[in-house]
Parts: sequence; structure tokens; C-alpha cells
Amino acid sequence: LPLPEDLSCSRVTGFESEGLELVRRDHFIYYPRELRLRSYDRGVLADFPPPLRDSSGIPSWWLLDGGSLVPVLALGLEKDDSLLDVCSAPGGKSLLALLTKLPGKLVCNDFKLARLGQLKRALSTYIPVDSPAADTVILKRNDASNLATWNELNAYDKVLADVPCSTDRLAVNQDEGNMYSPQMTNERLNLPQLQTKILINSLRSVKVGGSVVYSTCTLSSTQNEAVVENAVAIAEQKFGIRVVEESLSQLVTHLSSSSLYRFSDQCRTGALVLPFLPSNFGPMYLCKLTRLV
Repeated sequence: LPLPEDLSCSRVTGFESEGLELVRRDHFIYYPRELRLRSYDRGVLADFPPPLRDSSGIPSWWLLDGGSLVPVLALGLEKDDSLLDVCSAPGGKSLLALLTKLPGKLVCNDFKLARLGQLKRALSTYIPVDSPAADTVILKRNDASNLATWNELNAYDKVLADVPCSTDRLAVNQDEGNMYSPQMTNERLNLPQLQTKILINSLRSVKVGGSVVYSTCTLSSTQNEAVVENAVAIAEQKFGIRVVEESLSQLVTHLSSSSLYRFSDQCRTGALVLPFLPSNFGPMYLCKLTRLV
């Protein structure tokens, strides 16, 4: 759809979703049979040893937060799906998607050159150039928050929008890049608007019948449920896009039964992995939306 003129410099007010009731429906997700993961048992706090390398120099594993698995599972990837990872760097979730051996095409997008370089190094380290997986990957540099220039429209079966956020775990543990430092105040306050635009463009990118998984690594409902609700409202009002929320209750039930995950029971939409000491994953918020029109 063409971009409405009044959205070229759109500002999200936070009131777009007033009166919106996001419809939710039952949804079932199957674990990809090719995806092999390892975790210490609940309560084990030991470090992982450095990864071994095979004869080609490929490391034997990639270490990531267990919460990062959940948005990839929620995608419900199917054989030969076209997948857009709209904010792909540093690359962990893209690698997880490739490990399922399901995507027929994986487009890894990011905008900042430094992050693109980080993404390229990660993919080249873990994916042999002569492997079938390498043939499915395309790197792109587009600004997913720009409603006027975004041109990845109606093109993908699945879209992962793992957006920039306040990265709560990093904020607790590190000073560098901390969104709660005084010099990052403006950037932090602008996060919901940035996130909303990325989610709107993600909804524009997915085909009718396809799904978008929105995710963050923050506990903030302003960056989580509020962004989802506003983006859905704007997408319908300005682009005629209608969606339904896919219930993640089955996924939450199965992961909770493993004793490795704890989920919040306070989310208006989506699901939220809560950190807790015996198995310290997350935070990781996610919401799955399927495009109807």
C-alpha cells in the first residue's frame, strides 16, 4: 500500500490504541525436530566451557540467553518459509532459525553499519560458505523505523521484530551502553516510538496469512504491550492492515513444565519470560500477530 502523506514524519502519541480490542485466538506451535539445544539443569550456575571447533574451524555452539529461544519457537517456522529478521544483529536468533533447517530464505536486516558488521562476522563464523544454509541468507541494510522509505512490503511468510529496547539485563550489569545513563535519556524516551514504527513496518512486510513475532528484552509494559496495541491500531487506521493475536498459552505451558522458564501472568497481550535465580533466563517479551488483511 502507498504511504499516506501524513505518516512520512509520523509521531506516535501513545493514544492510538484507545478503544482497541485485540482479538486473540488459540494457537499451537510444534518444536522443530532439527533444532538441537543444550542447557545446564535448573539451579546449576557453572560457566559453559569454550566451544570446540571442527575441522573447518566452525565453533561447536553459540551461547545465548535461554529467553532468546522463545521468539524463534513462537514463529512456528514451516518448510521453505521466507523469514525476515528485521533487527537481526548480533545474529543469535537468525542462527537459531537456520538451525531449524526450515527457512527457504532468511533476510537479515539491520541499519547501523557497526551492527551489520557484527552480524556478518557471527554468520560467517558459524555458517560454512559451502553449506546449504549459506545459500538461504541475504543481508540487507534498511531503516526499519522509517515508514516513508520502507519497501519490504507483503513479501514474507514470517517476520521477527526483535526491536531495540532498554535491555534491562545489560542495564543492571554494565555501564557501557546503559539506556538508563543520563546521556541516553532522549534515546530511552524515544524507544516506544521507534519500536512502534518497526512493528508497523513488520506488519507491512508480512504476507496476508503470515505472522509477525514482536520481541524485546525488557520488563517495561510501555515497550511491550503498549507498543503492540499502538502499532496494531495505527496499522489498521493508516494502512488497512488487520491482525489477530495468536495465543502463546500452549508454548508457555510446555516451557514452564520444563522448570527452566518462569512466565508473568500479568501481560495484557503476549507472554513475558521472567528472570529467576534457579534458571536465570530473560527478561524476554514476545507477542505473535497474524495478518488477516
